[in-house]
Amino acid sequence: MTSLISIAQETLLTPEPSPAEPVVKAALFDALEAAGIDHVEIPFSGSGDEGFVEQGTAYVNTGTVEAPTYAPRDLPSVLIRWTSIDPSGAPITKEEPLAQKLEDLAWQCVWATSPGWENNEGAEGTVTFHCQDREIRVDMTQFYTESFSKDRTF
Repeated sequence: MTSLISIAQETLLTPEPSPAEPVVKAALFDALEAAGIDHVEIPFSGSGDEGFVEQGTAYVNTGTVEAPTYAPRDLPSVLIRWTSIDPSGAPITKEEPLAQKLEDLAWQCVWATSPGWENNEGAEGTVTFHCQDREIRVDMTQFYTESFSKDRTF
């Protein structure tokens, strides 16, 4: 269970803004861990002004801690619930399907990593939700076109 103190510390110690509110992140990882999931991978790709975040795949460790072996598994069909504070200071309880929240956060994390990643030649990669570390990692390859001009007189 995440305490309010650890949420406040995480918020204060994060060097750059995170797209994931600490309470949402905690609810998400709690649900994944309760289902026995080790990590979730969500691929994304885009170019020409269109970007797509695809459906995620969950993985469970079927080996040992020392020698992990990961097997794919369907995401559980559960709702995650968290409480946020609105601008007036009043608590608001929100609820959303786990799979949808994972895709939403993946999109937000990709955008926070490189706004406009889907434009021109675009980018592709994977957003991985690591349960043990409670981290969301973005692995992105961006594409671009180079041109060189040479002018010679003989």
